[in-house]
Amino acid sequence: MYSEMMYSEMKNNEMKNSEMKNSEMKYSEMKYSEMKNSEMKYSEMKNSEMKYSEMKNSVMNNSEMKYSEMNYCEMKNSEMENGILLLLL
Repeated sequence: MYSEMMYSEMKNNEMKNSEMKNSEMKYSEMKYSEMKNSEMKYSEMKNSEMKYSEMKNSVMNNSEMKYSEMNYCEMKNSEMENGILLLLL
């Protein structure tokens, strides 16, 4: 009788240990999953920042090109005006 109780108690302890191990593993898996999700979100943010930076650079480059084209046009207009003035003199 006593040995059956001891055996039963030992089995209960083994089950509790097994449940604790399963619980620890599930917790560990959840933490790993959260970490991976966090890394993915960080990666997505970085990609988004890079795309924003590329767009900003593109807009700035376009702006610089348009400014350069405007300066060129103004220079050509000025040359034409000077040429017309010279013809009129």
